[in-house]
Amino acid sequence: MSDSPLTKLTIEAILKEWPQTAEVFNHYSSSCIGCAIAPFCKIKDAVNYYGLPEEQFMDDLQQIIEHDKPQ
Repeated sequence: MSDSPLTKLTIEAILKEWPQTAEVFNHYSSSCIGCAIAPFCKIKDAVNYYGLPEEQFMDDLQQIIEHDKPQ
């Protein structure tokens, strides 16, 4: 798993801090948004459960976060 700080956060925390990441979760057809266990799951859990391409998924999350950063 990537060394990204995102890997230490729960899915709920990521979505709360960067709501725009919902686009990425939706793109990969995950049900993480609004999921009852999102407060307990981390990125590795979603990657494993949904069989997501880890590197690409992480890159996509990072890109959308960086793109929407205040200047």
